[in-house]
Amino acid sequence: KGEVAEIYEAYRAHRTRPTDDAPAGAYRFRPLTAFAEIDPLGSTCALMKNPFMLRVVTAAYHGKRLSPELRFDEAMDLFVDEVVVEKNAPAGPYPERRRWLDDLVRAFASAGESSLSIEALRKVPELRRALENPERDSAYVQLVELGVLVESWEGRECRVRFGFDRLFEDQLARLYEPDLDQPEDLVALAKRAAVFGSLRGALAILLGRATHHGRATFIGEALRVARDGSGDEGAILRRAAVDALTALARSRDPSTG
Repeated sequence: KGEVAEIYEAYRAHRTRPTDDAPAGAYRFRPLTAFAEIDPLGSTCALMKNPFMLRVVTAAYHGKRLSPELRFDEAMDLFVDEVVVEKNAPAGPYPERRRWLDDLVRAFASAGESSLSIEALRKVPELRRALENPERDSAYVQLVELGVLVESWEGRECRVRFGFDRLFEDQLARLYEPDLDQPEDLVALAKRAAVFGSLRGALAILLGRATHHGRATFIGEALRVARDGSGDEGAILRRAAVDALTALARSRDPSTG
């Protein structure tokens, strides 16, 4: 009950109209569904236990009624469509943000890093123009303003990363998913995850999607291949499988530990 009450308070903050004493705040994103209408045992309520996913859900369903049974990947799709691309905004859509973000994910993946310096990113031809444009029509500037990307300073070096780890992991999973034809492809990602931490979260997302789409045999074969390997890929893949199954269980029953 306490956890549901916390979700209620956080969700209510998004639906509270601004006043002189409490201006705008989170009201920028306001779903139409009252909290009392949300099934406390449904997957939508389970997703909103995570503060980032609460923001994703409220942003994606601004001015709309919530879906009663929302999956993680559906919520992320909606977040990209409604917040990043703003496909239904009066002045939108902004597909260049989506393209630029895809190129950024490729750059991070190529480097095996979850953040890179602006100087390193300027060397990527597809990213350079937006990075060198300080005006608000720059896809990069817009993504920072939206909180999708964050700048941080390490000494004199400005580094860029995603504002939320789960968002980056989801985008990594979408980058690699089309190339997962054989169990060995999944094992190769697990090997790389030994030195690229964000890939571990992406692997759990990929395994969750594979489970949802009835590819349990594919996962089992990948686990068998990884078990026969000489590195850490077996342990990494097993951990990702446990995380994927735990997330699936929580989406169906929020009381799951």
